Amino acid sequence: MTFSESIKEAFAKKKREGGEPYFNHLTRVKDAAISSVHQLKKVSEENFKEFTSAISDDLDIVLIVVEAVSLGHDYIEDIGTVSDLFHLVTDSELQELGAEKVSIIMSAIKMLSRNENENYFDFINRIANSKNMLAKLVKLADLNDNMSDSKEGSRKDKYRFAYEKISANFWK
Repeated sequence: MTFSESIKEAFAKKKREGGEPYFNHLTRVKDAAISSVHQLKKVSEENFKEFTSAISDDLDIVLIVVEAVSLGHDYIEDIGTVSDLFHLVTDSELQELGAEKVSIIMSAIKMLSRNENENYFDFINRIANSKNMLAKLVKLADLNDNMSDSKEGSRKDKYRFAYEKISANFWK
């Protein structure tokens, strides 16, 4: 079973508000994040290189890493630990990507997980002020999906604030 299949299985019984399978959210975040990478490449080769420099020169590897972070971004908060998550990576995936890329994936997912006793605004500031553009890209895709599901009100305002904060600090 691949990492993606293991994530799908881990979230199989989890539902979002309204009863939608949680994995649908993870898939939309993945699709949006991958689309953002392609868009970045079209718009600015310089910014694209800056974004990918910490991941790989190979676009296919970048997309695999973005997919893994997108699908796994809620795992630590909702399902298990970093160690549990690491064990979902198959030996063949580890061999294909290498330990360094798996470490990049785990680091980004850890960045995207609220720490115990961390309030939401500190969590968003930690992401916004980090140098981890991969985590920022995925969080923006996550927030965009969350906003599309939310009615107007305090929850949507919270997501807008977070989106604006991370967007403003993306290249910092």
